[in-house]
This record gives sequence, C-alpha cells and structure tokens, in this order.
Amino acid sequence: YLPLASDSIAAKAYKRRHLIAIRTNLLHDFLYVPQFGFAPGGNIQLEYYPLSGHYTFNAGFTFTNHRHWETHKFMQIRDAQLELRRYFKGQGQFIGTYLSAYAEGMVYGIGFSETKGWEGEGGGAGLGLGHTFKLNKRGSLRMELSANFGFFLTRYDPYVWGNGNVIDGKYYYDYHGSISDFKRRNHQFLWFGPTNAGIHLTYDIIYRKKKEVTR
Repeated sequence: YLPLASDSIAAKAYKRRHLIAIRTNLLHDFLYVPQFGFAPGGNIQLEYYPLSGHYTFNAGFTFTNHRHWETHKFMQIRDAQLELRRYFKGQGQFIGTYLSAYAEGMVYGIGFSETKGWEGEGGGAGLGLGHTFKLNKRGSLRMELSANFGFFLTRYDPYVWGNGNVIDGKYYYDYHGSISDFKRRNHQFLWFGPTNAGIHLTYDIIYRKKKEVTR
C-alpha cells in the first residue's frame, strides 16, 4: 500500500482556537428606562466554544442597583441567563448568524414614584436570533446584534411609600385587606413577545493550545 499525498498530511495543526470569550450588552450597560431615566448596570456573559461543530454555551448575569430615596425611584435587578447557541457556519468558526434557546431567572425591585413600585421574582424561556462579526483582523474582538422572543412569568407585590402614615416614612406593600389574609407575591403577570435585545461586544480571553489533530 502506497499512501496518497492526502494521507501524508492527515495530521494537521489547527490554528489557535478561542475557548472562552467574555461579552457585555451595551444596551444594559447604558440602560435608559422611561419614567425612571438612565439606569446603567453591569452585564457580563461568558461563552464556551468547542473545538468544532455548530453549538456553543453561554451564561450571563445582569446587575443594577440604583436607589434614589429622595425621588422614590429604584432599579434593582439581578438576572441570570443560560443559553445554547447554534451557529449556521460549522467547522468551529462560530461567526455569523446563529439561533439560540435560553432560560432565565430574575429578582427585582423597581420603583418609579411614591405610589408606583414593585418587587418580585420571575423566570422565562424562549428563542433568540443573532449575528456576530469581526471588529479586528484576528477576530478576537467582535460585535453582535441579537433579539430574544419568548415568555416571562413573574409573581410580585406592588409597594408604596408611607401607605397613609407618612410619620415613619417607610415603604409598605400596597395591600388594603385583612392582615391575617395577606400573602406575599399575591400578584402575577405573564408576558409573551420580545424579551431582550442586544448590541454586544465580545472579546476572547482564553485560547486552546495548538496541537496536531487527525482529520
């Protein structure tokens, strides 16, 4: 048996591949909310890239902690999300258009005025569509546009300031029934439709070592 020319190069060295990238959503980092104003927060995501294939795994966390006591405005959000992505391009490129499936969980306290405030917990799931492209020649810095669609279910309680007794100046659940009948998270809201949008910056932070692989 005489090896063909193609056999002699069966073992090839792949270029240094990215393993983990860090990402932030600029829309969350510079968030503006009607009736509240600017509410910038922190959004950090980590994406894991296998050596080949179409699928990657993404985990993210969003944090905001705005408390304006003098105007009774609050924007306190803790949101965690897990995401599975499938890029249309294969062979470990992980660039271009992708589809995703995600699940998230959130706790929040949001207030717009003395009489408009809510706190609660919620969760949801859905599908996403995005496109990522290179910002430098190496491709280590990328920009991404994305949109998510799905459902979000939350249980919450509205709260007000003073509740008719402004002497102590505290916040109370907006509840007017018998105290013995009170149950926390007595309100529920279900949303179907757009759940998130993103303009992301992504940067590779961990790479695989170069090595020989058999094709």
